[in-house]
Amino acid sequence: MSDRPFLDTNVLVYCYSADDYLKRETAMDILNSFSDALTSVHILNEFSNVCIKKAGATPQDVSKMVYEIVEYVNCVRTDPSTVHAALAIKQAFKLSYYDSFHIATAQQHGSRTFFSEDMQDGMVVKGVRIVNPFKENKSCSE
Repeated sequence: MSDRPFLDTNVLVYCYSADDYLKRETAMDILNSFSDALTSVHILNEFSNVCIKKAGATPQDVSKMVYEIVEYVNCVRTDPSTVHAALAIKQAFKLSYYDSFHIATAQQHGSRTFFSEDMQDGMVVKGVRIVNPFKENKSCSE
């Protein structure tokens, strides 16, 4: 079975970033490289919140972006077993609850790679490797 990478909120946000060309290009490369990439409903909620609160997007604009994202990324659901798995990950690895929840979701859906800039690059949790695709990039505004 090939890896179905899991995309964190920041990867999706950077796809729409007007402020950081390099990160936008990296995020778009990821989206275009994996036809079977995964994300979750929870991450779509986080994405929506970030776009409205931090980027000033309208709900209508965000709704359009979410439709675009789910054309490229498979959106998975969670259930109570995901919560239990997240709590076990949090306790064992001392991660935040939501990071643990995202990793549990990725693991339950067969992902072995989790693209995120918010966690320790290279860390492996329950068979899921954290990869920061933006690690080498410098912001265009720096």
